[in-house]
Amino acid sequence: MNTPIWSDTSHSFQAPKYQAPQAAVSSDAATTTNQQDQSIIKHLGRLVPLTPSVDRFAGSTTGIYFIRCAEAAYKSLFNHEEGFPDVVNRLHLLGAGPEYSQTRHLSKSSNISRPPHFLLENTRAFHLRGVTDFFKFWSSIWPIFMEKQFLSAFHRVFDLVETHNPNLSPSDYVILRQIFLVLSITAWQNRSPTECNSYYLNALECSRLTTASENEGLAGLQSLLLTCLYLQLTRKHEEWIQTAGQAVRLAQSLGLHRHSRRFRFCAGEMELRKRMWWCVYAVDV
Repeated sequence: MNTPIWSDTSHSFQAPKYQAPQAAVSSDAATTTNQQDQSIIKHLGRLVPLTPSVDRFAGSTTGIYFIRCAEAAYKSLFNHEEGFPDVVNRLHLLGAGPEYSQTRHLSKSSNISRPPHFLLENTRAFHLRGVTDFFKFWSSIWPIFMEKQFLSAFHRVFDLVETHNPNLSPSDYVILRQIFLVLSITAWQNRSPTECNSYYLNALECSRLTTASENEGLAGLQSLLLTCLYLQLTRKHEEWIQTAGQAVRLAQSLGLHRHSRRFRFCAGEMELRKRMWWCVYAVDV
């Protein structure tokens, strides 16, 4: 404290030197044991396991390297062997999103105890027309879905809804949220503002029935990108800016900005990740 590290005559900032922290275990199959033993600074491009089903990008954009450096400094200064708890690496995932904090557009309070079958009140054929219109008019502009996979998930969830099955999983509510966002966009295109807003409110209610881990993967990013499109079309610019920032941060944490050769994915998933990243880029621009 008595020795200043910055002075008027100095042109460089000298930071304290600590031993480089070790890298987290990577889920990349191409990573060898020797690579895992190297400093994390050499691995600013690796996917590390966050949950059994979700990998996060351990790059400079996520702050994980900063957390590891702080952990190493803590151990060195206080002669402490125990590391930071794993939850520290996920602190940025907590907190309210814009759909929770911005309530002025909600015309009625949500009741999450209501059964899921109230959401899709019309027939399957009626909603399928809206989904088909989305892929017809928007898939080339907003190519964040593989049509075959989305339609398969649509029919699977609709089978549960039609049987009034109350045991929808959080992943099913993620699909329901995407369906309602798609329907709200097609309703806007058909100049049905009341129907458009109603679908969006249902999408918000579905988002409250999902868990944080369900919103950390590609499906969560797809929902954010659909929300960005809806908010842009309906000119809700303040919420759009916040949601766009969430989409950029999540896309970077999933490593979409890294070259596909760095990760082991099938050809279809690599193509989808590439398309989604360009949509995120368009949102940011």
